[in-house]
Order: sequence, then structure tokens, then C-alpha cells
Amino acid sequence: MTQSACQSRFEQLMEIADRFARHLSGDREKDLPPGVLLLERDGQLHTVVFDGTHRELAATARDMVTRHHVTSVALIVTVKASQPDESSDTLYVLGETAEGSVAERRYRVQPVFRRRRLLPVAPDEAVDDRRAVLKAFRPLFVPGAVPAVPAASPERRVAVGVA
Repeated sequence: MTQSACQSRFEQLMEIADRFARHLSGDREKDLPPGVLLLERDGQLHTVVFDGTHRELAATARDMVTRHHVTSVALIVTVKASQPDESSDTLYVLGETAEGSVAERRYRVQPVFRRRRLLPVAPDEAVDDRRAVLKAFRPLFVPGAVPAVPAASPERRVAVGVA
């Protein structure tokens, strides 16, 4: 596959991840999941919705990327507001390809009546948790990584599906 075809698929994956993030954040009655992983492999899209901690999410996401030999991946991460009086959480959409291309989008989750909407965060806007999120979740493609041996306890995935 040519470089431009890979880049085109990656851009499509990021657009799908943006739409998925908007869909997740739409209903205020539902809690946002800590993370959603979108895996692209051979033109097929697989989604995994996680619960649990960010540390578990990062390790499981890296393991799934390694185990399933994906070509590109997008990870949607929800970061709760750091101060109890803050009403908006931050949503990150982090994308990577096996060739090394990366993309990042950040959104503020703004409550509006019974719904929530995503407001893009400017690239130069200071976000306290950005460095911690990037440190925890980048890179998703780990060179030379070997899939972890399945643990005795089941993985804490909420739902797995093919879109």
C-alpha cells in the first residue's frame, strides 16, 4: 500500500474517531467511558470500549495493537476535570500509524442542558493534563513489543465490536 493510501486511511480513522467522540459525549445522562480504542487492520475497523483506570487502558491498548498487527489506531481518552468545581472534562483523540504518523485532537466537554457538546481546544491553549496524557498513552506502537500473556482474570472490556 502506498504512503498516500495509508495516510488517507489514517485521516479517515481520525474523522471516525472524532464522530465517535461526539456521539459518546452527546448524552449527559450517561457517563463517559475512560477510553475507546479504534483499530484499523486490512481495511476493517474494530472498536473496544474500556472501563477501569488509565494505567490499565494504556497497557491493554498497547497489547492489543501489538497482538492484532494493526496498521493504524485511534484512542479516545476521557480526562475528568481536576478541580471539583470545574464542569468540563477533556477528551483526547490520539492517533498513530505503524509508519510513525501521529495526530492529536483535544476537546472540552461542555454541558448544555441535557446534552454535552465538544469544543475544540486550541493547540496553544494550556491544558494541565496534556503532558501526563501524552506520557501515559504515547507511543501506542511499541517497537519490538511482544504481546503479553493473557492474565488469569478476564480483561475489563465493556464491549467489543466491528464497525
